[in-house]
Amino acid sequence: MVRKQKLTRDSYPTYEGRVKQKSKTKWFIILFILMILVIIAGFYIFYQYSTIEETYQSTVYEEEIVPHLAQQQDIADETPYTVLFVALDNIYYDGAQVEEALWSTLYYIDPEQNSIQTVNIPMNLIVKSDGDEEMNLLTYANGGLTSIKETIERLFEVELNYVSAIRLQNIRDIVDPIEPITVKAPVDIEDLSINSHQAAQFSGIEIMNLIDEANKLPTLEQSDLHHAILNSLYAHFFKFENILNLPENFENAEYVIQTEVPFTKLVEIYRNDDYNLTNVDLNELVQLERTQMEDRYIYFADMSEIKEVVSRMASAIDESANKD
Repeated sequence: MVRKQKLTRDSYPTYEGRVKQKSKTKWFIILFILMILVIIAGFYIFYQYSTIEETYQSTVYEEEIVPHLAQQQDIADETPYTVLFVALDNIYYDGAQVEEALWSTLYYIDPEQNSIQTVNIPMNLIVKSDGDEEMNLLTYANGGLTSIKETIERLFEVELNYVSAIRLQNIRDIVDPIEPITVKAPVDIEDLSINSHQAAQFSGIEIMNLIDEANKLPTLEQSDLHHAILNSLYAHFFKFENILNLPENFENAEYVIQTEVPFTKLVEIYRNDDYNLTNVDLNELVQLERTQMEDRYIYFADMSEIKEVVSRMASAIDESANKD
C-alpha cells in the first residue's frame, strides 16, 4: 500500500520564488529573441555583401576583363602563328624504350590572309647533337618531343607557338574501338590497293600500315600522304575542318607553347629556275631548298644538298653581279 504524502504550507512556492522564476523566464525569452535577431542580421549582412561582391566582380569582369579578353582575341585572330605536328612511336634503342619521330610537319598560319604554308621535315635530317659539334640523327629522330622542338627551332631559326604530338600507340588503342578514320590518299599505293584521291576508311592497324607505306615513297609523295593522314587524324580526334581554327582546339593537344613568331625567313622561296637573286642578300637566306607545290612549301634537302644550294645561289649572285 502506497502512503500518500501530506502537503504542507511549506510545500508551495513563496511569492518571492514565483517572482524570481518569472524574471528568469523573461530574460530567457529576451535573450532568445536577441539571438534570433542577430542570426537574421547576420544572414542579411552576408546576403548584402554577397550581392555587392557579385556586382563588383561582374563590373570588373565587364569593364576590365572582357575588354582585355576581347583585345587578346583580336590579337590572336590577326597574328600569324606556327604549329609543329609530330608523329611519335615507341622503339627500343640500346635496350631502352624511347620515342622516335616518324615525321613532323611545320605550319605557318596567317588567319588575316587566310593562308597556310607548310614545311615537311624528313626524319633522316642530320643535325648537330646538343653539347657538341658531331652530326647525328639521334638528337632529332630519337630525342623525344622536347629535343625535336628545340632542334627545329635552332635549325630553322623559328620559334614555335604550338606543338602537338600524335602518339601512334594512342591511335592503335582508341581508333578501332570507336570508328575507322577516313583518309583521302593523294597517291596510289598498290600494296594496299589504294587509289589516289579516293576516300577510304582505315582502322588503327591499317593507319600504321599506311604510314609504313608512306615512308617508302619518294620524298614529295611521302610528304603529301603524311599531310593527308595528319589532317585526317586531327579532323577525327579534334573535330575541326579548318586548320586556321587550331588555337581554339588546342586544349586537346599534347601541350601548348606561346612565343613570338619570326617566321619570315622560313617562308621565302630561294629556288628559282633562272636564279634571279641579284636583289637578295645571301646573308639573309635560310639555307634550305624548297619547291612550291599546291601552295605548300616542301623542304626536302639534307645538309649536303643545302650546302650545294647555297653555293649555287652564291655563284648565281656573283654571275649576275658581273653581268651588271
